[in-house]
Amino acid sequence: LISALALTSCALVPKETVELSTTVGRDITEVRGTHRALAETLFGRMKKDVDRFIDNVYAPYQIQVVLSKQKARQDAGNSQNLFSVLELALKQPNDALAQKDVVLVMQAIVEAVHEDVEDYRKIRMEPLLAQEKAVLLEIDRVYDQIERGNAVVTAHLASVVKVNDMQDELLKKADLAG
Repeated sequence: LISALALTSCALVPKETVELSTTVGRDITEVRGTHRALAETLFGRMKKDVDRFIDNVYAPYQIQVVLSKQKARQDAGNSQNLFSVLELALKQPNDALAQKDVVLVMQAIVEAVHEDVEDYRKIRMEPLLAQEKAVLLEIDRVYDQIERGNAVVTAHLASVVKVNDMQDELLKKADLAG
């Protein structure tokens, strides 16, 4: 009788509780994916904003700066500038060397501006990429912790249900079931 009382004094947990805990675990996984997708969308928009600023504001400004420097070189009498080379090529349209000089000067300017713009883009993107990585890692860390906790609770509930089932079976065998 004492053994039967000891067995019946354990906590009773409905079997549905285990299924509910398992469902919560699946839902946590789905919420994690949604949370990550939200963070990725937010950072994607911020990266597009950086690109838009660089393409629409910074790059045109850098082109203006380079052209101003080329104009200053021309005004100073230096013939190695875009405007002087262009002027010479326009005056001598059949001179292949003059045309080639225009291409070379323009190519050097375009490459310099492109390199500067891409360096600036990298400088502006690096902190954003680092922050995105940190946020995603933190989301994963928190959800890993929640999922582990839920798994422990689910396992404990399953264990209690198993103990309850064994108690019921032993009580039936002992003909003590109510």
